[in-house]
Amino acid sequence: MYNKFMSNFCNKCGLCCKLIPACNGNIIRDGQEPVQDFFTPLNISTALSINEDYVKKVQNLFPEAQFYTCKYLDKNNQCTNPNMPETCKTFPNTAVAIICDNCGYSGEIFIKNETLKQKIRKLKEEIIHYEALILSNPKGKNNYQKIINSHQNYINKYQNFGSLNW
Repeated sequence: MYNKFMSNFCNKCGLCCKLIPACNGNIIRDGQEPVQDFFTPLNISTALSINEDYVKKVQNLFPEAQFYTCKYLDKNNQCTNPNMPETCKTFPNTAVAIICDNCGYSGEIFIKNETLKQKIRKLKEEIIHYEALILSNPKGKNNYQKIINSHQNYINKYQNFGSLNW
């Protein structure tokens, strides 16, 4: 019951449904949706036995991550949930989606990630520009500072993924 978009690249390995990372009750995916009642918690040893490399990849970014598995995944790695949450229907749809190494979406995620890095670099350039404007025109400081803060907030959203070094 995967959507049409997913069927284009999905290898149907089921890993994104077998190991669903969450922090503070929110799924670590595109939209940070709350953990739903159809996800079963896994202990760390079970999660590691499913795919140790993926678990470690997630833990490097989110050390406090907990793992869940979907109750609706069948033996063919197909979802049988008629009320599939949006985060599952559209996964992965952002540049920072955490996927396994052999995921069919790795090329698409790489391209999206490089585009995001370019956007963040551009925002950093603009911050430098506005900081220079503040020095040369203190009267406009409040307006410029609002823009700087907005840019910095956007950059900070991706700091777990390395945005501060891009």
